[in-house]
Amino acid sequence: MQTTLLGLAIALILALVTALVGPLFIDWGSYRGEFETRASRLTGLDFHVTGAIDARLLPTPTVVLEGIEFGRPEEGSKVRARMLRIEFALGALVRGEWRIAEARLEGPEFTAGLDGSGRLAWPVPKLGFDLEGVSIARLQIQDGRASLADGASDAGLVLDQLEFTGEVRSLAGPVKGEGSFVIAGQRYPYRLATSRIAEDSGARVRFAVDPIDQPLAAEADVTVWIERGVPRFEGSVQFARAVGRAPAGAQSLIIEPWRVNSRIKGDSASAALEQIEFQYGPDDRAIKLSGGANLTFGAQPKVSGALSSSQIDLDRLLALPQAVRQRPLAAVKTLAESVIAATRLPIPAALSINAESVMLGGAALTRVGGDLTVDADGVDIKSLELRAPGMTQMRVGGRLGTTATGVQFVGSSSLEANDPRALVAWLAGRGDEQAASVGPLRLGGDVTLGSDAITLEGLKLEFDRMTVAGRLAYAWASDDRPARLDVALTAPEIDFDRVHAVAKAVFGDSTFDLPREGALSLKIARAFVAGIEAKQTDVSMRADANGFEIERLAIADFGGAGLAIKGRIDGKAQSPRGVVALDLDVRALDGVTALLEKFAPQTAEQLRRAGGRLTPAALRASLSVDPATAGNANAKLKIEGRAGSFRVALQGDAGTAGDAFKLENLAALAAAKLNLSGRLDADDGAALIELIGLDRFIAVDKRPARLTVTAKGPLDGDLGVDAQLAAGALNVATKGTIRVPVRASPSAELNLKVTNANIRSPRQAAGRASELLPASATARLALNEGTLRFSEVAGTVAGASVGGRLALGMQQQPITVDGDIELGSVDLPAAVALAIGVPAQGAASSAGAATSASGTALGPWPAEPFEQGLAALRGQIAVKSARVALTPKLAARDVRGVVRFGESEFALEGIDGSIAGGRVAADLTFLRRAEGLAARGRLRLTGVNAGELLPGEGSLSGRLTLDVSAEGSGMSPVALVGSLAGSGSFTLENARAARLDPAAFDTVIRAVDQGLPIDAIRVRDRMDGALASGGLTVTLAEGAIAIDAGQARLSNPVVRAQRGDLAVSGSVNLAEAAIDARLTLFGSGGAGAPTDTRPEIGIALKGPIDTPKRTIDVAALTSWLALRAVEQQSKKLDVLEGRAPVPPSVPAAVNATTAPKPKSAAPTAEGVQPLPPPIDIRPAPTPRAARTPRPQPGAAATQGAPAPAQKPPPAPARPRSLSEILFGH
Repeated sequence: MQTTLLGLAIALILALVTALVGPLFIDWGSYRGEFETRASRLTGLDFHVTGAIDARLLPTPTVVLEGIEFGRPEEGSKVRARMLRIEFALGALVRGEWRIAEARLEGPEFTAGLDGSGRLAWPVPKLGFDLEGVSIARLQIQDGRASLADGASDAGLVLDQLEFTGEVRSLAGPVKGEGSFVIAGQRYPYRLATSRIAEDSGARVRFAVDPIDQPLAAEADVTVWIERGVPRFEGSVQFARAVGRAPAGAQSLIIEPWRVNSRIKGDSASAALEQIEFQYGPDDRAIKLSGGANLTFGAQPKVSGALSSSQIDLDRLLALPQAVRQRPLAAVKTLAESVIAATRLPIPAALSINAESVMLGGAALTRVGGDLTVDADGVDIKSLELRAPGMTQMRVGGRLGTTATGVQFVGSSSLEANDPRALVAWLAGRGDEQAASVGPLRLGGDVTLGSDAITLEGLKLEFDRMTVAGRLAYAWASDDRPARLDVALTAPEIDFDRVHAVAKAVFGDSTFDLPREGALSLKIARAFVAGIEAKQTDVSMRADANGFEIERLAIADFGGAGLAIKGRIDGKAQSPRGVVALDLDVRALDGVTALLEKFAPQTAEQLRRAGGRLTPAALRASLSVDPATAGNANAKLKIEGRAGSFRVALQGDAGTAGDAFKLENLAALAAAKLNLSGRLDADDGAALIELIGLDRFIAVDKRPARLTVTAKGPLDGDLGVDAQLAAGALNVATKGTIRVPVRASPSAELNLKVTNANIRSPRQAAGRASELLPASATARLALNEGTLRFSEVAGTVAGASVGGRLALGMQQQPITVDGDIELGSVDLPAAVALAIGVPAQGAASSAGAATSASGTALGPWPAEPFEQGLAALRGQIAVKSARVALTPKLAARDVRGVVRFGESEFALEGIDGSIAGGRVAADLTFLRRAEGLAARGRLRLTGVNAGELLPGEGSLSGRLTLDVSAEGSGMSPVALVGSLAGSGSFTLENARAARLDPAAFDTVIRAVDQGLPIDAIRVRDRMDGALASGGLTVTLAEGAIAIDAGQARLSNPVVRAQRGDLAVSGSVNLAEAAIDARLTLFGSGGAGAPTDTRPEIGIALKGPIDTPKRTIDVAALTSWLALRAVEQQSKKLDVLEGRAPVPPSVPAAVNATTAPKPKSAAPTAEGVQPLPPPIDIRPAPTPRAARTPRPQPGAAATQGAPAPAQKPPPAPARPRSLSEILFGH
């Protein structure tokens, strides 16, 4: 048993060794015929092996054949391959079945296609042999090459680097796999799947191609039959283009995707496409069309079909920004670029497209229909018709293709619009329908429209009574050529304003470069430019790299001006030469100013104001160019003539490079060296001053005037300027350099001298009477980067010196200011009024107001609203002044401060100076608000002489210290002052109040004692005179000031006076500049004064603050005097009746002179009782012999002494009664 097993093992080992080693010693080439026969039997093809043959049994049966070729026996087309490697399935091979586990075919090359009759010619086995005999589990084809040919069209296609990986269940199918091939360097991956061959000999084939870096993909799912060599198919196909990047310069950033699905049925000659569904754009905003088509193969393959849709929304499809979406032309350009990029088809396609409604630019286009032919190069529009807004019928036909610069359309178009306003409004993308007239519009011609040029040939335009014919062409600038414009128009009448408005609305924001080349030919009987009629316009001129020529440029009448230009400049030579002459005859400047207003409104306004002085004008100008040194040219300019009352003379020359006179090199003229001199003479100096814009600042008489200017130097460098203006006594001279660069701010360095100028006072702008201020000054003027600087200013204005520096920033808004100015004197009220815009005072408003020495009203304030005031400024100026006038009689000395300007603010800050022997400090701020002008200020006076400061010709003297602040706002000056509110305090020391002599009480009392009746009028007159004889000495007065609603009131004033007491109350109405005050002066009644009473008077001051009305109230004094008289009479009666001794100090007679009595406190007015009715007190009757004689003045008052012996005296006078004392009866 053991021997048997050992023998089997040895036999097995020998068999394995033989299977592994044996094939190495077998010459498989001797079995070449057997291999070829067996392969031909299995495939049904003629099979040959031209290379080496190798076979292996282990580990799996494998055959490698090199240099093979196979094909149908009767056909010359063969499949050749470098190598075929076949690995058999061992189990199936043992069972006698040909099951290939893996087959790899390297480098196959074959040719397949259709012959001229449409029959299929390809190296595949014919049906009839055992197709189930062979299966391949894994088939690999590598580095293949297939040549496809169509005999009917002689077209061919080569597939390089053909690869396939898949499985073949049997030669009858199914087959499934994927691979790729290369066409023209582009790789195309594909997928292939076939079913088994059905009983009707048909096989279902699914084939999909999805290129790399190519947007177009195709997929077919068809059933294929081959009948007598002719293929027939039926199924469905789909073509799709993915979203892509748009070409550079396109309006849109992407190319929209599209997709076509269709049923297909046909053979090698033609096919029918049914149920076509075309979708353009992404699913959420796509447009869809449906229809059918026929596909023809052969020498001239073609697709013919029709597509339609009920509605197409191009606005939604393009998804442009809102600003671009509203402009139909921009949307059409974007659509054209997308269509050209997305519809590059391999064979031509003739399509008829119709849509009931198309949304474009926010409007519906109706009856849209077109016949198109699409090929690989573009789209031929056989006809395209549509109805647009404005009852517009549009027809377009031509070729839409691509050039090196982009998309281009070449064809014809026509447009008829019954409502041009609606059409233009739609094209402009807005509701502005006034650009076009109401009449119909007809436009037609041959159009070439591209990204680099626009051309209209055979142009015919009928629009608003205008009939225009001609040609128009514009080309944008490129790297090798400048922009060019060619225009040739003839018309009996044309309105360029309307044409420009329509063109601007249609083309929108399109940018047109300034043309440097072109030709212009116009023959127009009547033309309207800027609303001005131009009659008989005849223009023929050209310009190019060789120079320019004006054959004629004539306008018979343009708003009162006639123009004729003729000449040529030849630039072909190295140095140009030529002459251009201009004749200008101007009767009115209406046309010139209207045209200039479009480009330079400020210059046009200045010219319009001076138009009456400049017309009529007749000017002759000439420009001649002659060769100079090699490559250079010398130009001479001459202008002479009259313009109104002015005589103009200008002449000069300029040297520059020879090519500077070419249109494309005009910028080189900036380097020309200029030598220019000009003169402007006027018989009326005021007219010349007004012409140059100095009439707002300087006034001159009507004597002759002259302006001369010379300029030398390069235009783009420092140009030396010397100018002089002489008008009567005025002389203005400036000399220096200026620089006027093309793309930068101008600069200048000038010395300025002004002599004998009459400067207009700014008081006129501040609402004050205009006056002239004589001035002379010198200064250095510098302009750099928009900043104008005046330095080293020295001069006089109105006899006051002016000096310092000032800088104005002109580029910023508002204008910036900075400076340091020193003035000899300044009128501060006028300056502030000018700055804040105080309006002029009318006669009515100034009636009754106090006036200054110059007649300017001080109050009341104007009731008119504030005016504009100074222009908006920002910055600050430090100011010093030796004298600052505050009123016509009051001025501050050695004042300094800062004037600060804000966007809506004007402030005087840090004011400090001396005034009336003391010091003054103040801050004042004005701010413009919606509710009017707001003001805020503070004033501090220290130790000033009240007599110089306050009105009244020194009626109050002393040292005054004042600190007050207030603020308010209003639309007018009177409202602003009337709203002031604030507070403050004052202190008055060592003062004296005139016409308040406290001894006046003694004088009046003495007068009453001497017989002056106690009558209010007589006492007041006597008191007024007595008060004027002296003053009241005040050692100290102080108190608070309260300001409310424009009223300044004294609060709790305290007055310390000598020989009397003074009580003060009152207020000042700031809005009306009026005072309402009451002074109460108390005196001493003397020894005979009533008990606990003092005499007093009231003094009222009411009216204008400069001249108030002074009223003396003596009611309290007369009451006191009456009471005093009653008490004195009562005392006398007591003496006569013996009830009381007569005081030794009382005189014997009532008319005796009495000494002044000491002062006592006066009772208040409320404490004085009304006087009783007058009484007449007489002595009691006694016997005549016993009567005692009345004491005489000066006699001793000794009662009861015996009378000396003497002659009896005469009868004594009757004593005065109390009523006589009081009322003089």
